[in-house]
Amino acid sequence: ADKEAMHIHYITGGGGSTPAPTTTPMVTLVSEEISVLHVNYSDSATPGTHAKPINVAFCELWYKVGGPAPTGPNDCPARCNVSRSHERIIFEPDDRGKTVYGYAHWVNRNGKTGPWSGQITAIVP
Repeated sequence: ADKEAMHIHYITGGGGSTPAPTTTPMVTLVSEEISVLHVNYSDSATPGTHAKPINVAFCELWYKVGGPAPTGPNDCPARCNVSRSHERIIFEPDDRGKTVYGYAHWVNRNGKTGPWSGQITAIVP
């Protein structure tokens, strides 16, 4: 019972490799506090929930604050891993009023990544 309560599970059945995710995260950045944006996500296959797909460890978000809009994820210097919907990203006071541009994708427990989302934008409160 303690193992189940602490989410400790033994790997059985050979522990084969899990395939890369095939869906994309649908991310919205919500302002609730000054200089903070909360990352809310859902899966493109189940948009009505805030749950990750099975075997996905986290949503990886690459983003850029201010300046010209990036043309893709590789133009985004900042990165964060969001393991639960509604986690927050804290920005510097100088970033207030600037636009945040980002891209997200799922990363499974084996480190394999899914396809990138479309561009995400928000303004730092």
